[in-house]
Amino acid sequence: MTFSSLDDAALNQLFRNARTYNAWKDEPIDDALLHKLADLMKLGPTAANSTPARIRFLKTDAAKQKLAPHLSEGNRAKT
Repeated sequence: MTFSSLDDAALNQLFRNARTYNAWKDEPIDDALLHKLADLMKLGPTAANSTPARIRFLKTDAAKQKLAPHLSEGNRAKT
């Protein structure tokens, strides 16, 4: 099996410069972009495919309020 290397720009974006974001812009995200992201996430490795991602796109305030009690208290404000 032959493997190719990622260039420095890709390595920087994925590992060297990647950070966790704790604040977000108050702007809507296009549904097409969300679905594109979800499709990419499906390809990611998991522990023997035993931890699949479960994705919900919550856009309304009512839906977000319904989710809030199920979040860890430290994550509620930034989620």
